[in-house]
Amino acid sequence: MKRILLFSAVFSAALTAFAALPPRISVSADRSGVSPGGSAMITISLNRGDIKDDFRLPSVRGARWMTNRVSRRNSTSIRNGERSEELSFTLPLIVDASLAPGSEVRIPPMRFTASDGATAVSAPLVLRVAAPGERGAAAPVEAEDPAGEARGEILIPSARSSFRVGEEIPIEFRLSLPFRLRVRSLEYPRLSGLDGAVFADYAKNNPQNPRFAPPEERRSGGRVTILFRTAVRFFAPGKFTPGAELTLTAAVPEPDPGGGRRRRVAFDDDFDSMFSAFFRGETTRPVAVRFTPPARPIEVLALPPAPEGTLPLHLVGDWKISAQLSPRSGRVGEPLELAVSVTGTGDVSALRAPALRLDGFRVYPPETKPFPGGVKLSYVLIPLVAGERSLDPRFALFNTAADRYESAGGPFTVAIAPGEHPAASAFPAAAPAASAPASATPEPPREEAPRTELFYQAATPGDAVRLPLWRNRSVFIAAVLFLGFAAALVIEMRERRREALRSDPSLRRREAHRRAAPDVLRRLERSGNDREFIRQEVVPFLAEGFGLPPGATAGEVAGAIGDPELAAWLRSLESDAFVPEKTESAPAAALSPAALKRLRGVIRRLAAVAVAFLCFGAAGDAPSEHADFDAGRLDAAAERYRRQAGGADSLRPGALYNLGNTLFRQGKFAAARAALETAHRLDPRNAEITGNLNLVNRKLLLPEVDAVGNPGELLRYCRDSFRPDEYLAAAALALAFAAVAAALRRRIPAGLFIGMESALGVLFVLALAAAFSQCSGGPYSRDRAVVVAKEVEIRSRPAAASGRSEVTVPGGGDATILDRRGGWLRISFQGRDGWVRADEVKELFARHE
Repeated sequence: MKRILLFSAVFSAALTAFAALPPRISVSADRSGVSPGGSAMITISLNRGDIKDDFRLPSVRGARWMTNRVSRRNSTSIRNGERSEELSFTLPLIVDASLAPGSEVRIPPMRFTASDGATAVSAPLVLRVAAPGERGAAAPVEAEDPAGEARGEILIPSARSSFRVGEEIPIEFRLSLPFRLRVRSLEYPRLSGLDGAVFADYAKNNPQNPRFAPPEERRSGGRVTILFRTAVRFFAPGKFTPGAELTLTAAVPEPDPGGGRRRRVAFDDDFDSMFSAFFRGETTRPVAVRFTPPARPIEVLALPPAPEGTLPLHLVGDWKISAQLSPRSGRVGEPLELAVSVTGTGDVSALRAPALRLDGFRVYPPETKPFPGGVKLSYVLIPLVAGERSLDPRFALFNTAADRYESAGGPFTVAIAPGEHPAASAFPAAAPAASAPASATPEPPREEAPRTELFYQAATPGDAVRLPLWRNRSVFIAAVLFLGFAAALVIEMRERRREALRSDPSLRRREAHRRAAPDVLRRLERSGNDREFIRQEVVPFLAEGFGLPPGATAGEVAGAIGDPELAAWLRSLESDAFVPEKTESAPAAALSPAALKRLRGVIRRLAAVAVAFLCFGAAGDAPSEHADFDAGRLDAAAERYRRQAGGADSLRPGALYNLGNTLFRQGKFAAARAALETAHRLDPRNAEITGNLNLVNRKLLLPEVDAVGNPGELLRYCRDSFRPDEYLAAAALALAFAAVAAALRRRIPAGLFIGMESALGVLFVLALAAAFSQCSGGPYSRDRAVVVAKEVEIRSRPAAASGRSEVTVPGGGDATILDRRGGWLRISFQGRDGWVRADEVKELFARHE
């Protein structure tokens, strides 16, 4: 036992000493001068091995890193209870052959971040460009091929001489090497002449370089051929000549000093082991290979216009298209499916599903389902009018094999019978439609068809969820801890009840209306029969009390007041607004003292009604909650829901759910996913929010949330069914009950006491672990975001002018924010790291520094 305690103490001291080490980084070179086209070995040394992110090499003006020949060394030692660790990288830096002797190559400062957040920055390193042959300078890389006959060529594996805009064009880069040139490491070709092209994504099969398929190797005729395959699409016509070059490191046998043939040793074999390389005396050096351009440039022709009356799918390739509507008969309110299937070869990512509008039908946005060799679009049609209808939707795509547009679609004849229930009752989002009148006698309930989409809106924005999330349970946690430890000292004390405040905009409006009543009464008492005061101040107060819309006139208030004399007098106020001016010869009628007294009574009753609304809720505001959404004014509805959703201090999941549905209706799928994802994290057990979020994910070809396919996904599903603040509340409850049980240990049997304390301890640890894992890199991380732009350009620097666009990728997916600089964010997205504009990324939760 003593040895275990001693080992634990020494290990803890070592970890503490290691954590206390300040991070340091140093950069050095094996020589101070390098010839134009030559290379220098750069060594990057770190005294800490706990790098938070992958190490990033800075771009060097006038030189480039040769990353296919990186040597990594990691050493750890513990001396006298102190731990020291060193991590080093060594790789070549190749200088451009165009640099003049005497110039300098400056390696900018490098920065790395340790796991504890500490950072270190290196000093800049300067290399002098020396004249070729000067002492101490490295030999140029672009020298003659040491083994000879290393060739590269670019081929277009197609018999066609021209292609169309948007068509996927395959390109092969063939590298041919002799057997005696033993390749130690090989980089992917560096491309040129393909500006404006979009490359096919091979990330699933080749994460190392998603622009290329995995390399293929062939051996024949004493040579090795390595194939690099890719495919590109152009969005502008023209002629393009691709170019490429690469650098490899090869082991070249040293010549026999005696001039004769070297004797074969026992370690010579085809496996190129390190022992055979040692006995043969091989040297490793970089070899530059420039690929020969294709025999003819790539000619890209513009697409002809799509046939009139068709809906283009924006697919270009060797495609076949078909369309089918099922079933061909139905009832009002029951869904039909229009399926469009595309099969063949080409790039499916270019698909743009068109919006479909059919008279007498509500058409939902299509669901995209890719499958091997094609893609399927599914439109859901909801009949709104009974009768026989003829539908003639035509979908078109460009077939490159036939060099013309192919189309498919109607006409489809559909027989629609009157619905058993009104269409609006089965589908709340649908507009009222002319259908058969409902029967006066109640009909037995029938089982409705399963819903294909969840689009009905939430009745209210819901309770606000404060940010950061721990604030939602802070009062609860503090109260539970206080009561638990107080019960451990004084068991007889009673539990204190907790009060939770709820906020609602309609209730606040009623409260303001109630508070304004005494002031209105006092001013009415002083003004007497001042008609202008009553029109400007009393009439709006009465309109608010009767639930009339803002700007209601005195005549509208008269219709709701219920007093004939007051109603007639208020209508006379409305007529005064149309009289240019009043004359003394025609004085306005005054309000009698009795009527004035009754008016004060109406104001007091409305104030009392406001108090009742504060107690029981403002049910009168619910019918107009979704008026803009139901009327199709989606921009106004989105703005309303956005205001209801809250800000940086609190968010309402119901309002975010409504906002996501509205953005989805507008075709803003990425923004809709951001709103629904935030709502899902605030209310993780809401089935409607989860269903709509999965619907949006399917549209964006993203995996569904809360899917359970293996034990790991089941564990994450159980963990994410509760928020971190709920786990903290559970941990506080476990701690409180453990304190109470400890106070009662004398009255509890020993076995039961140990079991209770153990179970509460496990619950406490699991709750804290779940909350920590959710907030540190999990779904509630403050750096988690969603790319809301349709397409986003990932740049090398945080500036549109100086930053180079590395790649353009579709939006909608999850991103991790790595750094912030002004209006730019550095994100990790789809395996890439770069800078994007801040307005193209939506953080799920606001940052609280």
